Amino acid sequence: MDAYTPLPKRIAETISKMIFIEKKYLPGEKLPNERTLAAELNVSRNSLREALKLLVADHILEVKRSSGVFVCENPGISTDPLGLNFIADKSDLLNKWLEVRLLLEPHSARFAAQRATDEELENIELLAHICYEKIHQDDSLSDGIYFDTKFHEAIANATHNEIISKITPILSNSFHDSVLIASAKDYKEELKNNMEFHVEIAKFLKMRDGDGAELSMRVHLMNAFRFYKNNQ
Repeated sequence: MDAYTPLPKRIAETISKMIFIEKKYLPGEKLPNERTLAAELNVSRNSLREALKLLVADHILEVKRSSGVFVCENPGISTDPLGLNFIADKSDLLNKWLEVRLLLEPHSARFAAQRATDEELENIELLAHICYEKIHQDDSLSDGIYFDTKFHEAIANATHNEIISKITPILSNSFHDSVLIASAKDYKEELKNNMEFHVEIAKFLKMRDGDGAELSMRVHLMNAFRFYKNNQ
């Protein structure tokens, strides 16, 4: 960026480098207060405020009232960049979502079995068990779906493929409402049964068994696809 670039834009670029390149501020982490950050960057607080507005507009930062400014959980990614929440037919949308997942996630499970760190595999196993427990509690359906999302996102991250790890939360966020709507239709028993596959998938991943992880993920998603399609 040259000297002709407006100062707030240059400040925004500096903060972006701190987040994406230097990893000084991680997803979900709070930035220093305005006075401290302005002093650190040697800029005025007014210019810093304008820079922060640019980063909020780009979904890199978010402002939490009475708490401060935080790095977004998925910085740079809109919660619904495809505009899927505006499609009215949620049942049909859910089927199409599962079709896309069938194309992507079984292969992601194979990659994760090959590439995940031991720490990532431990986290995936933990999420599998938490999800299973939550979905079996009468008042924790939404919690179960939340941890279901986190389980699949953890596998995506364990592929160490940045495109897969960014696509997966986009799909999860865009279809969250559709999943809740579908799950509210007395489908909880089917959800309970299908969530058992999470534990099995995690087991194959810890064994570094790519074939087993891929097949188990495919069966898990096929079960969901057939059930929702047959019960519309």
